[in-house]
Parts: sequence; C-alpha cells; structure tokens
Amino acid sequence: MPAARIASATRPSFPSRMPEVIQTPPFFSAAQTGGIMGTSTSARIFAVARICRLGRHIERSFAHRYYDCVSVAVNFCAEELISSLRGRGLPQDIARGFEGSVGIGDLLPIGECPRKEMSLTIDGEKKVCMDTERLQERLEGSIAFLSRFFKICHGDLVMVGTDERGIEINAGQTLEGFCDEQKGLEIRIK
Repeated sequence: MPAARIASATRPSFPSRMPEVIQTPPFFSAAQTGGIMGTSTSARIFAVARICRLGRHIERSFAHRYYDCVSVAVNFCAEELISSLRGRGLPQDIARGFEGSVGIGDLLPIGECPRKEMSLTIDGEKKVCMDTERLQERLEGSIAFLSRFFKICHGDLVMVGTDERGIEINAGQTLEGFCDEQKGLEIRIK
C-alpha cells in the first residue's frame, strides 16, 4: 500500500466547542494484515474514503466530489497504554498510532459498494454494524471540517468511526470487515 496521510475525525466524549476531534496517525500505521497485540487491545471499525481531488475549505455540500473509493477499516488501540498515558496527562498517540495499528480493507469504487451497511465480525460472529447513509453524512462533514485545517490531497484517507467503544480482541482471533456481503478486510491477530 502506498504511503498516504490518514486523518480520523471523531466526536469528542467530553464537552467541547469543536464538533470533531482530529487524529492523524503516522503513515506507517496502515497495514494490510497483522495486528500487534499488547496485554489489552481493542478494535474499532471505521469507514474509510480515499480523497481523489486537491482541496481546502470545502463546503459540506461539495464534499461528495472529493472522494472516489470507500472501504472498511479496523483501528487497534492499546487500552492499557492509553489508560497509563491518560492518567499522567500525556498524549495518547503512541497507543493509537503504532505500526500496523490500522488495517484497511480493499478500496471499492463508490458505484461498486452497495452502501447499506458496513460490519465487523470476529471469528464469524457479527459484532458491529454501521449504517452507511449515516456514515456518508459524517464522512462528508469530516472532509469539510478537516479541509478547514489541512489541504486535502489526492490519495489521503479519511476515516469515520462509530460512536461505539472498542471491542476487546485476543490473539488467535480473525477479524473480517464487510461492505454489505462483500468482504473487504481480513486480519488474523497474532
């Protein structure tokens, strides 16, 4: 996978005047397979869009013109490390952006993705479902929001997650991401 900038915008879990929290993991956090395990690791499902145009200060009504492919992704977090860093008032980037912390599925052109739901299964059991219409609205809002602070470039990846907390995972499990019934991602945890 070519190096790409990744930006993730999520709603804060604390009172804030900013509508989104921006996380920019390093480019090496994206991986096709693998998954590094700590003693306590969780996974969250994200919808990913690949940016296809250059832009700044994009209006929300035009954001749909700035991405051409979508996929499902999983972000691994070292929960124990997050708690330790949060307790000391330190940044938590290392616990969320380590090498291989983001597994990105096959990118599907917008027309090929049925766009009803994205889901994550662990060992064949469906754990999380996302309504893609709602995610598309959030994705376009995130593109508009991010473009106020960053130049959006061709090849950048924008991730939008669910409001659900992460799912605890263990070594030996297999995570699969689906866009409706079409499998786009498979990760075996080591």
